[in-house]
Amino acid sequence: MAAFTLADAVDDVLPHLAADPSSPVTELAIRNAAIEFCATSGVWFFTQSDASLTAGERAVELEPDMGADVARVEAVRYRGKRVDPANKGKWLDEAEYGDSSGAPRFWAQNDTEQILLQPVPHTSQAGVLEIDMVLQPSRAATTVPGWIWTQWGEHIVAGALARLMLMPGKPWTAPELGAMHRVNFHNAMHNAKAGAITNRARAPLRTRSRH
Repeated sequence: MAAFTLADAVDDVLPHLAADPSSPVTELAIRNAAIEFCATSGVWFFTQSDASLTAGERAVELEPDMGADVARVEAVRYRGKRVDPANKGKWLDEAEYGDSSGAPRFWAQNDTEQILLQPVPHTSQAGVLEIDMVLQPSRAATTVPGWIWTQWGEHIVAGALARLMLMPGKPWTAPELGAMHRVNFHNAMHNAKAGAITNRARAPLRTRSRH
């Protein structure tokens, strides 16, 4: 499905406001609502299916879909076998958890650009890692995937309305309505999250190339 242009949702937002915040301000609210929705719900799920190991390098760069940022990494597999996350972000001792084969045993994520492997790979190996991640629109995104807007666009509009109406001291400020839209937005995010978790649990293991 083609991408949905966020600017096209401005006309869905403006009629609900007492004054016009201007298109750039409205678009920013829509984008930020879309980012929050995707990050919280986890509906935009992507597998980087061909990541590689580089000898002597612990870091593996994350390569999400174009126009997306990584919200979080969910799982890592090496040659089809699941790699365990480091316990609660605490790095594990190299001597205790090292592997003479150099195969990754643990991974950690300190930022949204890369994961870190334990132990450091001994050899370079092409295309042996699969990395499952939840994506969100980037801060510069002008579009979102069309299927996301088709299913949840109405709720993202509610999130944008909440952001605008809850701005203090603006001609379009409407705290009571904004709070109502915020509740609806939160409920939609958490319902979508429950559905996304259920769907992933039922689905057979599969990967999608980023190309």
